[in-house]
Amino acid sequence: MRRGSLASGLLAAWVGVAGAEPTRKVVVETTPPGATVYLDDIENGEVCTTPCSIDVPVDRKASIIVRKDGFSPDIKSVDLRKGRIKSVTFALTSTTATLVFEDPGLTGGTIVVDDADKGRAPTHVPVEVAGHHVVVTVRGRVVFDDFINLDAGEEYTVKPNKAEPAPLPPRPVTIPKVVAAAGDDDGGSSGDDGAKVVKSVAAAPRDAWIAAGGVFQVGFRQFRYDNPRNVAPFEHEGGQVLVGPSLELWPARLLGAHHLRGLSLFAKVEFGANHRQVLQDPVGTPTGAATYWGNVEIDVKHRWNLGEAGAVELGGGFVQDQLQYTGTSMAIAQVPFADYKSARVGVRGILRFGAVEPYAQVEGRIPLSEGTLATRFSHTSVTGAGAEVGLAARLGPIGLRLEGSIVYYGWSITNDNAGPTDPAADGARDVLEGISALADFAY
Repeated sequence: MRRGSLASGLLAAWVGVAGAEPTRKVVVETTPPGATVYLDDIENGEVCTTPCSIDVPVDRKASIIVRKDGFSPDIKSVDLRKGRIKSVTFALTSTTATLVFEDPGLTGGTIVVDDADKGRAPTHVPVEVAGHHVVVTVRGRVVFDDFINLDAGEEYTVKPNKAEPAPLPPRPVTIPKVVAAAGDDDGGSSGDDGAKVVKSVAAAPRDAWIAAGGVFQVGFRQFRYDNPRNVAPFEHEGGQVLVGPSLELWPARLLGAHHLRGLSLFAKVEFGANHRQVLQDPVGTPTGAATYWGNVEIDVKHRWNLGEAGAVELGGGFVQDQLQYTGTSMAIAQVPFADYKSARVGVRGILRFGAVEPYAQVEGRIPLSEGTLATRFSHTSVTGAGAEVGLAARLGPIGLRLEGSIVYYGWSITNDNAGPTDPAADGARDVLEGISALADFAY
C-alpha cells in the first residue's frame, strides 16, 4: 500500500514538471523607471516593477506589457525562439503636463483649474494633457482667466492677462471713532477727549459684481401680409424712440466664489418715449391710431474668455416686443397690434482689443404668445430669429455699448371660417430693426 502511494506521488511530480513551460530570464527596463510589468495579459497580474527581470517562455511568442501613471501604456512582443534576448527596453510617453505659477504678479493668488482648487501661487500643478480652464485670483481680483491647451511633457508658465489690470494694494478704509471708557486697551489709541480712535483697516478690492445703467433705442418696423383680404397689406413705422433702465449682476463675484465668475443675470425695460401716428394705406389716410411700443428682456449669460484675442458668450431667457397702439377700436382693428412674448437663446462671438470689444450675435426665438393679432385668425403659427452686431467698451467703471439689431417674426395663417368680409391672409412677415446705445456704471 505504501509502495503504491509513493509511485502515485512520483507520477504526479513528473507530470507537473513535464507540463511546466521552459523559461529564460529577461531584464525589463523603462525610461523613466518604476513601471509595472505584466506578461501576456494584465489580468494575469503584475510580475514586477522596473527595472527587474522576468521569466519568459522560450517555446512561444510572449507579450511584455508595462504601465505607469502619467504615461501611455506600452507593449512589446518577445520571441526567444529566434535568438537569445537578454533585455527589453521601453521609452514611455508622458500623458501629463505642468502648469507653472511663478510670476511675481500671481504671488499669493488662489489657483483654480477646471473648477478644482489647486492651492496658491507660487507652485507647479501637474495636469493631464488636454485643454484646461485656468483662473488665478489675487486679493479678490481675477488676474488670469484663460483656456490652455497643453502638449505631453510641456511646462506652461502662467502670467497675468495683459487685458486685466494689475493687482492693486488694499485700499484703506477709515472707520469712525468708537467711544470707549478711558483706560480701555483693545488695540486702539485714545484721543485727548478719551474717545477711542480705531486704526484704519484695509479692504481688499474685488471685481465689479453689479452694473446699472440706461438704454436709448430708435426702432423701425416693417409688417407685410401675404395675399391679404380685408386688411391693410402692409404697415411701416419708423423713428420710434424707447428709453429705460438696465441692470447686470454677477452672482459668483458678489459671493466671492471662484467658480462661474463669467455667469451674469441681465435685465432691461424700455418704454416708448414718442407716439407716432400710423397710416392705413400708402395714400396717407390717418387711421386714428398711434404707436405704443415697449420692450422687456431678462437673460442668463455666461462668458468664456479665449485668451487675449476673443471670447464666447452663451445666453438665453425671456424677451417681450410690445408693438401696440392707442386709439379707437375701429382704428386699432386695422393695424398689426402684436405683443410678442418669446423664449430666446443666442451665442455671441467677441473680439478683444484691450478695453474695446466688437461682437456679433445670432439667436433663435420661440414665441409663447403674439397678442391681439393672433386672435383675428382661426389659426396662426409664428417663428422668430434675430441678429446683432455691436461695439462694447469699458473705461474703468464706465461701460458703453453701441448696437444694431434685426428681429424677424414669420407668420403662417389659416382662415378656416373666414367670410368675404372677414380679415384673411396666407401669412405675414414682421421685421424689427433697431439702433441702440447703453451706458452703465459698474461697482
